[in-house]
Amino acid sequence: MGHGRKESLCEVEDRVAAAITNYKASNFKNIRDAATAYDLIYSKLRNRLAGIEAKGAAQVDQQLLTPWEEKAIVRWILQLDDWGFPPRMKYVKDMATSFLGPRKNLNL
Repeated sequence: MGHGRKESLCEVEDRVAAAITNYKASNFKNIRDAATAYDLIYSKLRNRLAGIEAKGAAQVDQQLLTPWEEKAIVRWILQLDDWGFPPRMKYVKDMATSFLGPRKNLNL
């Protein structure tokens, strides 16, 4: 991997998917060769082939907010900071609860 920029999770997962496809099509004689060809960590590719999900994907069903909702809250907090207002915990919690709305009736 290059040192110029940090890769997104999607880019890495796309390479993992391509490596798995080509490995299963017998284009590589072993997992290590496939990992090297796609610039992946061997253990990551081996785990995916064994059926182990990525940490982020495995825990999605345990999250109360969607990634989009989390990003919206972060943008809102950063906007408050730009305006010179501190993001109070109560308001952040209220905003998260408003996103949940009728979906979930939970005590946060």
